Amino acid sequence: MKGRWVYLILAVSLALNLAAVGTFTYYRYRRWQRQKGDFRYLVRRLRPQLQPVLDEHRFKMDSLRLEYWKARQELARLGFAENPDPARVEQTLTRIGVLHQEMHRQVFEMGRQSETLLPPPYREMMRRRCCEVIEGPPPPFGPRRFPPPDDKRGRRRF
Repeated sequence: MKGRWVYLILAVSLALNLAAVGTFTYYRYRRWQRQKGDFRYLVRRLRPQLQPVLDEHRFKMDSLRLEYWKARQELARLGFAENPDPARVEQTLTRIGVLHQEMHRQVFEMGRQSETLLPPPYREMMRRRCCEVIEGPPPPFGPRRFPPPDDKRGRRRF
């Protein structure tokens, strides 16, 4: 008799917990879908204004990617040469660095131009997403020989 009451209490407790977690998850998912839907609607509405900015960005980035690829091919050819000219290697490495920096500058400028078209509440959302993309995922954790220095926010850098 005592065992039945324990099973009954466990079943009721499990049902209540599942109901609470399910309700929380359902409302959280609905809020997330609504925010995502609002942003999609806004982007669809602003597409005619955003399209010239995106087309210009795509054109510039394609030309920069092609130059970057050619510079890396040149560096690979120099790497396989018997006696590569050190000045030419240094020039190619400098060119790769400049192109890489220009690509990052182009992405930053495109983000700033497209941000000016958004209403203020969505600007903050876009800034947060861009910062997440630029910062990237953290590197994998593992044993290190020397502890890395902390950054300004008190987080580990590596």
